[in-house]
Amino acid sequence: MSLLPPPPEAIESEDAVAWGRVERSLGTELPLDYKELLATYGSGAVDGFLWILNPFSKNRYLNLIDEGLVKLEALAALINETVPYPLYPVPNGLLPCAVTDNGDVIFWICSGHPSEWNLAINEGRGPRWREYKLSLTDFLIQLISRKLIVDIFPHDFPSDEPVFCQYKVASR
Repeated sequence: MSLLPPPPEAIESEDAVAWGRVERSLGTELPLDYKELLATYGSGAVDGFLWILNPFSKNRYLNLIDEGLVKLEALAALINETVPYPLYPVPNGLLPCAVTDNGDVIFWICSGHPSEWNLAINEGRGPRWREYKLSLTDFLIQLISRKLIVDIFPHDFPSDEPVFCQYKVASR
């Protein structure tokens, strides 16, 4: 939180009962660090570029379930060509957890207990993949502190002073 100050209030964060419904619908538990990240930050993006998918987001493009299914369906068409992993719910399959404004997708590799899931990144509109033996929050910490450089991301991301940009929920 010292590297990326959270907003005063997390938007679109939920309680344990709602998380239980999400996990039942997905057929898997989700990593605790991810749930804590959303409880602290809610819907939004690092530097307005790397968006964490949130199962409670009313924006379908930021919703873990809605956008996750779209990303998996798109990969399914390429599974024999450029996708070096199976897709969730197959064991060790990919499940999207974040996206960038450039179309890159960050996936969990669902292998073992959710606390053990690592990450894979696929560049937007390209064949490159990178795998990181890190949880989502450890990945973000290393990325924000510049201990990790992701060659798929633009060279100016993250900024020297990264900020968390909340997603603005439209009022009705």
